[in-house]
Amino acid sequence: MLMKHTKALLFPTGPTTSSLTKTDLSTIFFTAFVVILCTQLVGTLHFIFGPAVLESGDFAANALQISNAGRMKELLGNYSRWHFHHPGPAFFYVYALGELVFFKALHLVNSPHQAHVLAGVILQSFFVALSTCLCALTCDSKRASSSLVLSVIIVLGLTTFGSLSSIWPPHVLFGPFLLLVIAAAAASRGQDSGLVALTLASGFCVHGHIAQAALVIPVAAYGAIGWILSTGGNWRPHVRTLTWLLAIAFVFALPILINAAFVRPSNIQEVIAYLHANQDPRPSFHSALRYILGFWLFDPFPEATADNGATLASAWLPALFLCLSSLAVFFTPLGHRASGYRTIFLSALLALIMSIFWATRITGPLYEFNSFYVYALVAINAFLIMESVAVLLQKYAKPIAPAVFLLAGVIIILSYRPHSAFSSGEAYVLPSPIMPSARGKSALISVTTESWPMTTALALELHREGASVHVNKDWEFMFGKKYSLDVLSLSTISNPIFINPRLGANPAKQSPLGLDAFCIPAMEQKRYVGDHSIGEALRDCSLASFSTTEPSGDFVFSLGHGAALQFKANRGDRMTLQLAPFLGVNVKKQHVEILLSGKSIHSATLKGSASVEAELNCDLCTLEIRTPDAFSPLSAGIGGDGRELGFALQRFSIRPAN
Repeated sequence: MLMKHTKALLFPTGPTTSSLTKTDLSTIFFTAFVVILCTQLVGTLHFIFGPAVLESGDFAANALQISNAGRMKELLGNYSRWHFHHPGPAFFYVYALGELVFFKALHLVNSPHQAHVLAGVILQSFFVALSTCLCALTCDSKRASSSLVLSVIIVLGLTTFGSLSSIWPPHVLFGPFLLLVIAAAAASRGQDSGLVALTLASGFCVHGHIAQAALVIPVAAYGAIGWILSTGGNWRPHVRTLTWLLAIAFVFALPILINAAFVRPSNIQEVIAYLHANQDPRPSFHSALRYILGFWLFDPFPEATADNGATLASAWLPALFLCLSSLAVFFTPLGHRASGYRTIFLSALLALIMSIFWATRITGPLYEFNSFYVYALVAINAFLIMESVAVLLQKYAKPIAPAVFLLAGVIIILSYRPHSAFSSGEAYVLPSPIMPSARGKSALISVTTESWPMTTALALELHREGASVHVNKDWEFMFGKKYSLDVLSLSTISNPIFINPRLGANPAKQSPLGLDAFCIPAMEQKRYVGDHSIGEALRDCSLASFSTTEPSGDFVFSLGHGAALQFKANRGDRMTLQLAPFLGVNVKKQHVEILLSGKSIHSATLKGSASVEAELNCDLCTLEIRTPDAFSPLSAGIGGDGRELGFALQRFSIRPAN
């Protein structure tokens, strides 16, 4: 008896067939797609179809992965600030396809990033349109599709930026999560199309964020169990559906399986290592609940709200809306359609519960972007309330109900506030190639905490211009193994060009990014002369370094297995490098080997400061400092810095030949 009541509660019974025809559903899909697409293009047309742009920061780092996807070589999702990658590259492959079609083939846009944004808008519009179709099918109502579209428009208009036109990874889960919840409801009612869409949405959600698995599994299980119960054990009529399901699941699983099988350490291993090592405090249930409810308030800074000690009482409005949606589903006279609305409600409720659980596991501040997908639940909440109002109007004010609904829709659409593309404020203007002479050459770019947005932009543009780009090893978590370089491998690079960000340079976004923001000795006419501290020489661009700390003082430390310096000089001049090992309580000495243009000129184990002299036989010289015994202050118990430090590079001088 208990099992029977539980089944009736979780999987409400009702008509499983729909009065909507394929033509009806096609019309609903097309209309919803066009409406959502237009609302997003209104504010982004000038950016997408404007002058060429060069993305920076996260967008540039992700674009390197999109480039890999364009060659069918990307296995990972976007990087995490916790030094692993999110599970899969599904979104990157869509953007790569957009670049191929809109930029390379049709020339509709002037740069790859604009093609990525256009592809992202189309993808999100597709998710919303498919959700709308399944909603109409589940509720057996054309009006339901209109209500869902209007609810999505309301939510998108109230967010502080163009969420569906953003391809920043934390923002792209709105569409697939909306589809996940609606498709789970459709599948639970025995709809084969719902099961296929559920698989598609699950794949994109899991690829998009490591935490999505915790939400996808329960919601997808709800849909799958309901679908299995509806078949009554007769699988034969559903072979085609199951074939599609397995094919879609295989495509999404393939890059994850390849990485797990052939890459060491695999991304899964890095995620597990992070989970074991991470002991940061997590929010209380009270804070997590207030954080999730804050999305109904469209709070763009929930971390500040949490810091100010906001109480649950301050979230009375979200609580009211949730109660209204519950009342709407269970007490509004929905007739034979009630079971469809209730399955959507139950699917969304399960997703909400799991979202609160996820919020209790977040480490660090409770930023809006951590759970941006929750806005999809806000849209579903608004949809249920809107449908309840429409039903009540239909019952008690039938003559004016259509006019009221039409007027409300017009008002909502006309009051929609269009947003510009989210990345438009993070892009440079690109009137021409930045460094065409780098084509076919190797560029070693030093990335610093201060300069990383513009150095990622430069790395991306040089990659697109045909250069082989490498960054220092400690930025591998962002750029990936393909683009990082250990100094021990420097000998494999022929005639590298060292590029450093110029200290204090910060070109304004939406303006050109030029080489004057960087130090590139290989392209300078002046030669290094005199005796200077390393920090001074790096700041005035007489030197360029690779794999060192930032030149904020008189000296810099080599990082990891070593560092390298590049400078121009006259053949026959004499150079002197002064350096000292980084030592700790239990570390009394370090070994160092120094190579000039690939040839060893010094090898010793040092306990203190020393000077190394050599005659220069090069015009553009590369000096390697290899430090096999480097260690981190954290590992030695003398500080919190986790970077491995080798030698302090103190002074560098060049004297003319006698």
